[in-house]
Amino acid sequence: MSDLSEAPSRGSARLHILDCAKRLFAERGYDGVSISDIARETGASKANIFHHFESKEGLYLAVIAEVVRRVPDHIDALSSEHDIVEAFQELAAAELTEGAKDETGVRLILREIISGDPRRSRVLAEDIFADRFTRLVDLIRTHQDTGTFRKDVDPALAAHVLRSASVFFILGRDVLRHMPGVDFADDPDRYAREAAALVLRGLVVRDSSEEK
Repeated sequence: MSDLSEAPSRGSARLHILDCAKRLFAERGYDGVSISDIARETGASKANIFHHFESKEGLYLAVIAEVVRRVPDHIDALSSEHDIVEAFQELAAAELTEGAKDETGVRLILREIISGDPRRSRVLAEDIFADRFTRLVDLIRTHQDTGTFRKDVDPALAAHVLRSASVFFILGRDVLRHMPGVDFADDPDRYAREAAALVLRGLVVRDSSEEK
């Protein structure tokens, strides 16, 4: 059990609760964790937890939002890059390298996605994931309009594939390490750059005859 006295300020106390709750939710899932469990883990009272979060679900969603917030957001910087493939590689490498530092958080997000709770899924999509995803889709669409990317590719699908490559790398690393011929399981930077290039080379227009 953690000692809340190590995080006396309101802001640090809130982060301490988030970090402890993240570990529990990732291990047991939403239904397997109670506020009492979190109180024991943090050393805080239930009243103190409800002082920071209005409900168990509010705490749970705040945990996921914090996981996403801690991953650097470089999407807007891509719009000024001349070499778009290299720029997307930089984005993928930065996000995956940071995401790989928080495997617990990534596993928690995937657990929630798999759970399929209709209401929470909608909240996650609209309030937590939508901003970054929409800006990535808009960026891909912009490069389609300027002729850099093929126009026959669904920009939302392309964005999803780029994101999925990173998420499943983190989740599958323990297995990848034992797969024959795999030498990138412990090199997220290399994986991210090469996976992004692989996706983008199917998206970037190489010859004017390819454009439809």
